[in-house]
Amino acid sequence: MGTNSFAEPKDADGGHSIQVRGNSSVDSACSSSFEVVAGTEKLRSPSGSRLKVLIAEDNKVNQIIIHRMLQSLDIEADLADNGEEAVALAQRKDYDLILMDFQMPIMDGLDATRTLRRMGILTPTIGLSANTDEQSRRDAKEAGMVRYVVKPMRSYSLRSAIEEALATEKE
Repeated sequence: MGTNSFAEPKDADGGHSIQVRGNSSVDSACSSSFEVVAGTEKLRSPSGSRLKVLIAEDNKVNQIIIHRMLQSLDIEADLADNGEEAVALAQRKDYDLILMDFQMPIMDGLDATRTLRRMGILTPTIGLSANTDEQSRRDAKEAGMVRYVVKPMRSYSLRSAIEEALATEKE
């Protein structure tokens, strides 16, 4: 059985940092640190409605953190625990964007993105990974991902990637 702890200390600039530490027999151990900046401008779809985003992430702690980051931007989000679930959800619902973890059980994020593209689902997809090497970035692009964000991420990095991905879609 695992343990998780959350802390949200207030930064000097008025933002919040979320630090999460977890230890489980499944994940062995994980520790992630993310920043949520308070008072940021909300992101909207081109029609002015709330953005609808699919988060494909198998790690529950990361799901919570990413979901909170998106909530701070007033973005609506659904969760998928693996690539296969992400493909199924993307077939049933139109999303403005997909955040896709690279390494997940059943179907990884690269295969899920390739599958979506083969099905004609061209929703902009941002790859999420702890891998910092150039090969991972090339793999993401070749799979059909439009941006790549390295974990642990900061809210401004995620926001920037979302804005760039949505701008790419308009081109």
